[in-house]
Amino acid sequence: MNGTLFKGMRRTSTDWGALAAILAVLAFGWMHWTVAGWQWCLGLAAALSLLGWYTSRRRYQAIVNTPVSRIGSTSQGYARLEGAARPLGGEPLVSPFGTQCVWYHSVEDEVERTPQGTRTREIYNVESEHSFVLDDGSASCLIDPEGADLRPGDPSVSWYGDRRRTEWWIFPGQHIEALGDFATLRADRSPQAQRARVSDRLAEWKRDRETLVRQFDRDGNGEIDAEEWEQVRSAAERDVIREAIDTGSRDSANVLRKPRQGLYLVSTEDLDSYARTRQRWAWGYLLLVVVLLHAMWWINRRPQIVEDRIAHPVVFEQDAEDID
Repeated sequence: MNGTLFKGMRRTSTDWGALAAILAVLAFGWMHWTVAGWQWCLGLAAALSLLGWYTSRRRYQAIVNTPVSRIGSTSQGYARLEGAARPLGGEPLVSPFGTQCVWYHSVEDEVERTPQGTRTREIYNVESEHSFVLDDGSASCLIDPEGADLRPGDPSVSWYGDRRRTEWWIFPGQHIEALGDFATLRADRSPQAQRARVSDRLAEWKRDRETLVRQFDRDGNGEIDAEEWEQVRSAAERDVIREAIDTGSRDSANVLRKPRQGLYLVSTEDLDSYARTRQRWAWGYLLLVVVLLHAMWWINRRPQIVEDRIAHPVVFEQDAEDID
């Protein structure tokens, strides 16, 4: 599988890939027609189907069991939010292919056509790591894309000669729904954090020695002595305290991030519709498990059918010779 397909798999449903894997296992059993081979292949296919059922059911329950909340009144913990996407800081990102957005995933491939077939070589593949904002009117929340199952819908595909450009976007103002761990992060006001900020401020001032000497060299000798350094430290402490008072409640920020356990999903599509799709796939996987287990039971009860197939592998060729 080429890099474009592999990295883009989570943009689309992976269920067809799972079904293809199950069919490949069953095809292997058909090619190596033995009782033990069929039992192993049917068992493995049933296990893959059971995993598909568990994953689909888990996603369905995570969505339907978490009601939509308003950011301004959301409690800390697992939450489901919806609203408009906004760029962090007010300025939208620009994707590698020149589109303004709040998030992107850009891929460029070179498609080589030869007499033997088509070969794809990946040239460029980058996904935005920048956070963006979800605003529902009551408050705003920072969306951290790290670890998220991002579902921005169908990609845009364009061709430039033999090069194919594929991009997924989330645009400013676009409606998004998200499910994840909601937290309000506040600045650390502990004495240790305060001392660390003072140290950082002093280090910043020391890098501009000329300004430091001009402001605090009281005796005019061109150096900062011990007494003058204490004045520098006191000024840095006052500066840090003043900033803390000025920022006040602005030191807190709402964030939606990947939970330690559970689904982290960000989608431009309706999550209720996605949940219904997951429910249908869950029932399909469960039905497949039942069919495969029944096939295992049937072969175990009637192994002679498989053994007869092994004993007469060319019966159709013999019939053809008799006709001649």
